[in-house]
Order: sequence, then structure tokens, then C-alpha cells
Amino acid sequence: MQPTSPVRPRLPQPGRLLPRLVLVLGLLLSGAAVAGTCELGEGRWGGGPPQDAERWLGGGEDLLLVGAGAELVVFDLATPTTPVELGRAVLSHPAVSVAVSADGQLAAVSDWFDNVTLLDIGNRAAPTARGSYAWAGLEQPTGMAFSGNHLYVAVRTIGLAVLDIGDPDAPAFVANSDGTPTDFVFDVALHGNHAYLGQGADGVQIVDIGDPTHPTVVGNVAAWTDAGQIDIVGNRAYVARGGSGVGILDLSNPVAPAQLGTFGTDGYAYETAVLPGDRLAVANGFNGTKIFDIANPALAVELGAFGNNPYRLVPLGDRIFSVHPFASRISLVDVQTPATPTTLANIDFAGQSHAVSAGNDHVLVANGSGGAIMLDTTNPVQPTYVGRVMLDAQRVAHVNGHGVVSAGYSSAVDVIDPQPTGPAIVASIDNQFQTNDLVGADNRLYIASGEAGGLRIYDMSNPLLPQFEGAVSVPGQTVWQIAVAGDFAYSGYILADEMLVMDVSDPAAPVVIGTHQLPPSIYAGPTDMAASGNTVFVATQVNGVRILQHDGAGNLDDIGAIDLGLASPTGVSVDGDRLYIAGGVFSGLLIYDVSDPANPQFVAQYNTAGDGLAVHAAHGVIAIAEGDSGVSTIGCGFNVENAAPVAVGQINDQVDDAGETIFPLSVHPNFDDPDGQALTYSATGLPPGLAIGAGSGVISGTLSGGSAGVYPVVVTATDPFDLSATQAFEWTVNGAPEIFTDGFE
Repeated sequence: MQPTSPVRPRLPQPGRLLPRLVLVLGLLLSGAAVAGTCELGEGRWGGGPPQDAERWLGGGEDLLLVGAGAELVVFDLATPTTPVELGRAVLSHPAVSVAVSADGQLAAVSDWFDNVTLLDIGNRAAPTARGSYAWAGLEQPTGMAFSGNHLYVAVRTIGLAVLDIGDPDAPAFVANSDGTPTDFVFDVALHGNHAYLGQGADGVQIVDIGDPTHPTVVGNVAAWTDAGQIDIVGNRAYVARGGSGVGILDLSNPVAPAQLGTFGTDGYAYETAVLPGDRLAVANGFNGTKIFDIANPALAVELGAFGNNPYRLVPLGDRIFSVHPFASRISLVDVQTPATPTTLANIDFAGQSHAVSAGNDHVLVANGSGGAIMLDTTNPVQPTYVGRVMLDAQRVAHVNGHGVVSAGYSSAVDVIDPQPTGPAIVASIDNQFQTNDLVGADNRLYIASGEAGGLRIYDMSNPLLPQFEGAVSVPGQTVWQIAVAGDFAYSGYILADEMLVMDVSDPAAPVVIGTHQLPPSIYAGPTDMAASGNTVFVATQVNGVRILQHDGAGNLDDIGAIDLGLASPTGVSVDGDRLYIAGGVFSGLLIYDVSDPANPQFVAQYNTAGDGLAVHAAHGVIAIAEGDSGVSTIGCGFNVENAAPVAVGQINDQVDDAGETIFPLSVHPNFDDPDGQALTYSATGLPPGLAIGAGSGVISGTLSGGSAGVYPVVVTATDPFDLSATQAFEWTVNGAPEIFTDGFE
């Protein structure tokens, strides 16, 4: 079974040609050779590791729904040992939890970016995203449960949130429970007119939902700290409690459940699954899945164990689907005889996308345990999966029309032929030292090989017969990130603030000709580097992007910098006079005009689906590796008709004190662009001392003293064509707390 099939990102409908789009294309891809007039667009391949799975039975169907990466995947379990993929839908962000309605027509997915998305799964072959609801800031949704026209959601710092889903295209907020969680709320399970919340440090909270408009906390099991996933079967609730093991409750009295027993698991209990014959399976982290006899819940007896690092469990009689995010796999295991469990089937998914390299009409992805994946980018706004080669892929580059892939700390480098029918390994290199970074320039491959190996150079004139040419290393200097331009190479290490400048004009005898000191700080060194001509762009974790100029004699001068504020750049790529920066969670992809390197100018931003881990621009395509969310590609697509941005959910009213420093409030989840374009954010009416990031949509700052009052705030999100959406909310600023001291009242 192929783990990754072609994904169909949201595409605008064909229509009139927008003149300004040509201008935007010129801004973004001025360094690339693009023939004719085309439309700029963004596409995405959403493959990633599985995080959650739910089974649905009904109408003669047996389905497994999996939240994997930024996708919801539907499988037919008519024959569980040979599950058949029916369809998949791309999501805006990586999935956390999955829920299915009783009639099997709707699914809900919560994600790491504070959203719950509803999907129409009536057509199993073409599940379709409908509406979504977004929470602001740290209010992160996790577990969910359907009941009629309502969706009950476990939400961090809130407890239980109730959404009206009568219109799946516009889920609406109904009410929050009246509890006050300490922090995380991991799950919700329903039993009659009550909801049971796995509320972490607060134990199990019990909420009366007889009136969905007034959910009320009516009880708790406070002593059961670390409460996480809750599974209810019959009148019993099985509570996974992390390092505290498992607890079992009798719900005959729903507001005062009886504690039937607790037991340790010698691991970390993530979830439980009830099996026939008074047995319970526990996803127990590094200790695998354990099976217990719970005929006497107060004296559970371990019967057997299997696997490693399970996260979620789905029972099928005497069989269990165990979800393994780290292995990018779901396994079906027969536990009828717990002492000798048998694996019956595996469903393999993609891994985390760590790095990308754009070739001619394709992108190669270093997908970790998912191997080296090839995407067809003939149409960049609709990247399609071609195939993969199985290896541990952490780094990737192109040289002389071929790909090169390494596992990072391994000495092995594989040469890949990106054939139209799928990638194939055609040669291998034993680098003798670790491979921290790969750069292809002309017909040579440059490998960053740590302190011991330094910089190593290979002749790739014949990619089938790579030839080692030379190496250079300096005691005490770790060559971790590298950039190459012309006769010079540059290297650095994230934990060191000193860079090396190397002359590689004679690849058989490269030599260090200079050093450069970056601004000192913790993690001062490069997270990534790129070079063009005599200019070097250095991404650093805390000092933004440094722009250096080489005088040709080994000396680097600071000539400019890009301050990214909260963003911590993880990747840089230069193509022509454009610099592309992977800016992480808050900033996605940032694009700057560096035609004058000493005066970089902001051009555009794309809020990507997940963590922007790496970026590479070449051949008219910008590719961004996004960890669990797969890969985004930006380039020329079909002529499109631009649609206005839309508001998502509602920005909550805020209440703070004068003088208080505001933890960054992101309004990015509260807006979406149907065309996948970058949005620019602005706000009116903010209290004094606060400002909004134009690219990130993050509000931050310190409320000025004496700013008490109620401020009506309007946030506007604008696309590149000046179409916009707005949201309004109130920000109440209380007076600064008064402090009295005896004798000075």
C-alpha cells in the first residue's frame, strides 16, 4: 500500500486574469527563468506521521479515520488485515485528534494551531473540509465528541467548549463550562448528559451538558492527577494518567463516580482500549502496548506486551490498531494470546519533512523515517506524490541533475536519480564522517562533516561514480552548516559564534583563509546559510538573519541584517535577488528583496501549515519543509480568480491589567485565504503599548501605565490584491493593581 498518494490542495477556480498577479510573480520569482505569463499560487502535499485514529461502524461499513500530518485519511476495514485507502483530505494544519459523528457523515479534526475543522466524509473517496472554528492564543483544542448538532471540545485553559455544528460550513460558539483549568485539558468523553474531561493536573472534571448552552461543572476526581485520554465503555470510564498509570471509574452515579482501582504501568500511559474477557490494553510509551487482566480492577495483572512507543489505540475485538507517530506507522496486532501477540498488518505513512531541494519539475523531500520522497511540481500549485526510496533522510540537495540524501549523523550519502516513474538510488558515498549538511555547486558536492571530518568535497561529474577530491578541517571547529559560492565556502555551527571562510578553488586542497565573529549570544551560530556572489546570508536562532560581504581575501564584513522579532529562522535560500527565509511557527515563509544586500526589503509572507523547518528556491519553485505538515510549494500555476480572505471563528475579548506584558496573542488562526496567499495584518484601536506584526498577525507589547479603559479593536487581514476580512473584539484594561504598605496608605 502506498503511504502517500497525490494530494489535491485547495485551488482557486479558473477565471479572469488579474493584472497585479503578474507583478507579484515578478516580485517573488524575479531570479527564476519563467516562460510566458502565469499565475502565482501555493500548493501543498500534507503527508506526515499519524497522530490519532478513530473507528466507525455502521450501514455495513467498517472505517478507520486517521489524522496523519496535515491530512485526514479514510480506510476501509472490510478486511482489517488488508486495509484499503478510500480517500484523503488536506488540512490547514497538522492533526491532533479525530472524532466521527454517529451517522458517519462528519468528522472533526483538532490541530496544533488552535483550530477545529469539520469534514464531510459522506463521499469516502473524496472527504471535503467544510467549516472551522479557531481559538486564540493558548486556548488549544484537543479531544472532541459529537452529540447531535453539537461538538464538545476539550480546550486548554477553558475546560469544555460547546460548538453548534448545525451548519457544518460555519460552526458557531455556544458556551464554555464554568470550570477554571490549571492548564492542559487533554480529552473529553460523553456519558448520558455528562461530559468527562481529562484535565491533567486537575484530575477528571465532570460537566453537566443537559443544557448545552450552560455546561456546568458538577463534580471531579481531583486526586487523579495527570488525567489524559478517557475511554467510556458501558458504565465504566478508563482514564490514562501518564506517569501515574491507569484509573477505572464506575459511572453509575455520574456526578460522584466510584473509584474501582488504579494501577501503575511502569511507563507513561497515553490511552487505553477495552478488550473482550475483562482485558485492557494500555499505550505505554517506550514500554510498548501492555495488556492487563482487569477482572478485579483493584488488582490488575499484566498479561503481555508488544511494540514500542504507541500513542493511540483502536480496538477491534481481540485485535488492536496501535498508532506509532515516531515510526510513522499504524500496526494491527492480534492479542488473543497476550503473551505472544502477532502483528497482522502495517499501514505506513510519511514521516517529518526536515529538508527540501527543488529540481527541474520536481522537489525531493528529506522525510526522516519516511525516506526520500519525490514530488512532481510540473504544476507547483498542485504538487503530486511520485514515489520514495526508503532510508533515513535528514538532508537533501541536488547536484548535476541528481539528488543526494543523507541521514545526518551517518557517513552514508545516497545518490538518487529522480526518474519520472519514481526516485531510484543509483550510487552511494561512504563519507567516512558524519554528514551534517549537503550543498551542490556546479558538478561538486560539499559535505559538512563535523569537527573530525571538516569540509569534504566530491567530484560529481559522473553522478554514478562520485570521486572524493579533498577535505579541510580545523581542530576545535565544527563544520555543521555550509554555503558555497564561486571559489569560496563558508561554514558555522549553531553552538559557536565563529564562522570559517575557505578557499575551494583547488578542491583537492581546500584551505581556511579567514574567520568571522557573529554577535555573541546563546545559540549564536548559524541554523542555516546561503551564499550568492560575494554575499553570505546567515540565519541565526536569536539574531535574525545576518548579511555578510566577502572581500575575496577571507574577511567578512557585516553589511546588513533582518530582524525577525519573535521568529527564529531555521532555513535560508537565495535565488537571484530574492532571499527566502523559513521563519518557524510564527512567521512561515518570509521573502526579501536583496538586490541591495545592505538594504533588504520585505516583499511578502506566506503563513505555512506547520513549522517552517527549511526552504529551497530553484527552477521557479519555492519549496518549504514543514515537519509534520509535509511540504508547501509556491510557483506558477493556472490562471486564477482571486477570492477575498475570510474570518474564522471569533477573536475572544481580552482582559488585562495596565503595565502587564502581553503574551503574544496570535490572530493568524482567525483568518484564512481561500487562495492560500500570504495575508498582511493591521489593527486599529489597540491599547497603548501594543502592536500587531504585519506578517505574523501576532499582537504583543506591554500595556502602558494609565491606559485603563475599554478599547474596541478591529483587526484586518489583507491579501496581495487589497481584498480583506475583519474581526472586532474588545480589550479591557484594568487599572494597575494598587500596593499598600502599613503607614503609607
